[in-house]
Amino acid sequence: MKIRFFYFLAFLFCLGSINAQENHYQFNPALFDNSWSTVAQINIDGVEQTSSDFEIGAFDGETVTGSARIDVYGSAGYHRVYLTVFYNSPYEVTFKLYNHGTGEELTNFEVTYEGQPFTFEFVADENYGNNRKPVVINFTAATEPYKLDITGYGEGDGKWY
Repeated sequence: MKIRFFYFLAFLFCLGSINAQENHYQFNPALFDNSWSTVAQINIDGVEQTSSDFEIGAFDGETVTGSARIDVYGSAGYHRVYLTVFYNSPYEVTFKLYNHGTGEELTNFEVTYEGQPFTFEFVADENYGNNRKPVVINFTAATEPYKLDITGYGEGDGKWY
């Protein structure tokens, strides 16, 4: 009987480990006095993202103040992040988006709500957005124009050496 119970506990432990997803952006909420939250839709270049591989991090400078992954909510199948942002005093919140599948991180973003530019206000226990009208955080893939520096000399025949 004890052996069966042990195997049952081992099974439950393994099951819990399989479903656990470790976040890339780690922080300790106990270090903060206040929080606010948002229901957000994550876009990249205007395209809604639906994969749980994506994790958004909220930052005060380089300090992580919140993180959440995209998940499916409700019978309508909304792909949203329920992000709680912690703080001690107001700051200019910035966001980063990490793709657990590729290891890529995006940092260029803009926030809109109901199609208008939006800035989060630091009001304790405030909630911004909902499943039907989420705050939209649009990240842009950072692509720099390709530059080719050519050095050398020409001899007048159109070829570079």
